[in-house]
Amino acid sequence: MLNKLRDLFRQTPPVEADNDPSEVHLACVCLMIRAARIDGDYTDREQASVRDAAHTLTGLTDDDLHDLIARAEKDEHDASDLYRWTRHINRAFTEEEKIHLLEGLWQIAVSEGGIHHYEANLLRRVTGLIYIPDRESGVARQRVMARLGKADVMPT
Repeated sequence: MLNKLRDLFRQTPPVEADNDPSEVHLACVCLMIRAARIDGDYTDREQASVRDAAHTLTGLTDDDLHDLIARAEKDEHDASDLYRWTRHINRAFTEEEKIHLLEGLWQIAVSEGGIHHYEANLLRRVTGLIYIPDRESGVARQRVMARLGKADVMPT
C-alpha cells in the first residue's frame, strides 16, 4: 500500500496541450459576463459593453462574437467558480494582455455609471487570480475612466 502511494506521488501530471485560442476567448468573455451580471442586473448597456470589450479583446467577426457570447452566457450561468476561466488566462496571456482584460472588465463595471460593490469585489478577486498587482488594476480602472470621460468612482 505504501508503495502504491509512493508511486502515485512520483507520477508526473499529464502535460496539457497549449490553450486553444477559442477557450481563452471563452474564458475572457465569461468573466466579462460575470462582471455584467454580478449585481443582479444584465442591462442592454452592459450587454453592449460586453460586446465592445469582447470585440476589442478577441477581434472576432460579429457572427463569431455573437456565438461566443451566447456560449459564454450559458457557461457563466452554470459556473460556480472563477478558476475555471482564470487558469486558461494565466497559461495563455502575458501580463500586458491580462491588464487589457482588466480594462475590459472595468469598462463593463462602470458602464452603468457607477461601480457596484459586487463588481469591485469581483475585479479584486480576478486581479489576484491572474496575478496582477492591485495597483495595476487601479491604474487600469483610471485609464478606463479617463477614456470614457468619467470621474473615477468608488464602489457603492
